[in-house]
Amino acid sequence: MKILALATIMLSLSSSNSNLEISQKCQKAFENKNERVFCGENVFPCMYTPFSVQALSEIPLFFIEGAPGVGKTTFIELLKNNVPGIKIVYEPVEKFINVKNQGNILNLFFSDFQRWSLTTEIYMTLMHLQAIENVEIDDATQAIFVDRSIYADYYIFVKMAYDTGMINNMEWAIYQEFFDYIEKSSKKPQGFIYLQAPAQVVLNRMQLRDRIEENNVSLQWQLDQERYHHAWFIEKNNISVSIAHIPTLIIDATENFRDDPIVQKKCIEQVNNFISAIEKPI
Repeated sequence: MKILALATIMLSLSSSNSNLEISQKCQKAFENKNERVFCGENVFPCMYTPFSVQALSEIPLFFIEGAPGVGKTTFIELLKNNVPGIKIVYEPVEKFINVKNQGNILNLFFSDFQRWSLTTEIYMTLMHLQAIENVEIDDATQAIFVDRSIYADYYIFVKMAYDTGMINNMEWAIYQEFFDYIEKSSKKPQGFIYLQAPAQVVLNRMQLRDRIEENNVSLQWQLDQERYHHAWFIEKNNISVSIAHIPTLIIDATENFRDDPIVQKKCIEQVNNFISAIEKPI
């Protein structure tokens, strides 16, 4: 069931059974996945929160983080096939490489960081948030695992772009205001899983997957990625108090969790233990 948090209902306020009518119209709007229902001259705003929306806030959320090429998709597939009761949210790469039939923003980003960093990161942040809002859950869902978060957009990609001069002071201020606005109302995770590997290892894997958009990625860019991830997850340097306290599981991603059954088993055990150690939110 797709999650629709808000149904804006158009009703006549003069109706004698307005409360019942509001409830029925809200229900109808949700079931038909409409955002508005017209049935009167006056506007009556109404919040209809179905069970699935309420349940989403109660399900533990975990973000899988790491530099591009480290193996997040491979790792999340491993979890999908071996950890019962979880829902997987993939990074919406298909939207990045085809933005509303207007082009490949990843290709533009890696070709000209200075021109495309802010545009790319605003779009990616929106798509990362949207991917979570669109997750389908059911009664068996015990946890949600997401490939990359909006926090990685902020603390890794945008901050790195600002510190290296790829975005200017005004662009940094714009993104900060944009991020602060959406972050305060977004669901907070119960934990992060950081896939840690040396920059050269990650670059080698990126080259092996041979995405045309990533042909221009340098070792220095991956070294910067490694440094910023270390500042976030190890040093907790300049991290907001709202997420600094969130538990982090660090996985040694230099090991072959793609093909080695022993490594795979160890990773699954680490994740299961990590989940068990975190209480579900009330």
